[in-house]
Amino acid sequence: MTQTITYVNQTGVTHIELPLLIEPARSNDTFQLRRLLDNEATALPYVWENEYLIVTLPLPLLPHDHVVLHLAYEVRLLAQEGPLGYTPLQTNLGDWYPMVPPYLPERGWIINPPGRVGEHLAYARADYEVYLRLLAGEPPPVIAASGYEGAEADGWQRYRLDNARNFAWSVGYYQTITATVNGVTVTSYAFADHAREAKAAFDATLQAVTLFSDLFGPYPHRSLVFVEADFRDGMEFDGFYFLDRGLYKRYNDSPREYLIPIAVHETAHQWWQGIVGNDQAQEPWLDEALSTYSELLFYERHHPDLVDWWWHFRVNRFDTTGPVDSSIYAFDRFRPYVNTVYLRGALLLHDMRQAAGDELFFAFLRAYTAVGFETEQVTAATFWCLWDEVTQVDSRPFLQRYFADDAFDPGQDCQ
Repeated sequence: MTQTITYVNQTGVTHIELPLLIEPARSNDTFQLRRLLDNEATALPYVWENEYLIVTLPLPLLPHDHVVLHLAYEVRLLAQEGPLGYTPLQTNLGDWYPMVPPYLPERGWIINPPGRVGEHLAYARADYEVYLRLLAGEPPPVIAASGYEGAEADGWQRYRLDNARNFAWSVGYYQTITATVNGVTVTSYAFADHAREAKAAFDATLQAVTLFSDLFGPYPHRSLVFVEADFRDGMEFDGFYFLDRGLYKRYNDSPREYLIPIAVHETAHQWWQGIVGNDQAQEPWLDEALSTYSELLFYERHHPDLVDWWWHFRVNRFDTTGPVDSSIYAFDRFRPYVNTVYLRGALLLHDMRQAAGDELFFAFLRAYTAVGFETEQVTAATFWCLWDEVTQVDSRPFLQRYFADDAFDPGQDCQ
């Protein structure tokens, strides 16, 4: 593979080094770097720091200046289920390329180790232009990726996704369903034995795109694709998400099945991680709690008779304890993590809505989305300061009830 990175320094400080996160390097022999050059074709020195590179730049990178890096490398995928690997049913490439992490002035580069649960990456915004070509396969498999632009010569396919957090793709023998709503082309990629189930997930995704565009703000891309995944649960990327094959298998033509709320949840991540980026390791509630609560908003609009069912099925039957603002490193099992961050986070948001009323609550969500368009990374401070500003409802009772004792203090941190 070859890759060109044009990095514009918008951090406000000068850098003499640049980190490159390389997730495939977490597995032995999966990633092989062949060359790393600057724009003058000069080899750049670098050192490995765990699973990322520290590149020494040819000149100090001043604020608002840019540097161009040219890379060549191999990614040898492992035979494993997940968003990066392959199975007999599909090949998935999520977080497959070297990337520059976001930077916060008060913290520096956001580089997190993996946890036992949850996602650990924070993503900077970038414009992606990707060319893909499959060299074998008869009949040829299907590429699923966001931002499709068109066919090029010699079998190349061109994709473009601007102002996005990441770019993911998948290859398999998929059947597709596609439609356009509000200028957004939505496409389902699913295995042939799940055509009926795929249509149900597709319809829910279309409805969610329409609803969330109305409630939160416009969807930012021209396309959204989702892929039936040969691994557990769902996984979001910008303009793209995976949806667990097991959910398709268990679907029985009812919105009471997990297939529907999880499809809606992953669609909501296009706002709460795509538009409004955050540190998924240190503050996962900022995207997971909002995406979970967005499921309720979907049921309120499209299945109002199932709202009580949703509260029981998704939230109230579980032990929702612990500080909502816990990091992924506070958990060694998935269920307690979900119960605390996702589900208790949904209870927090519902209490906030009840206190402010619908008009102010949704005005806050729209303002929060708008901040996401303008801000590289949001934090809890962004969230709570904006809440106090938009709603004039005191945030301290929510912090005292749902957050850790040493949590954010709006009286001090919003000055």
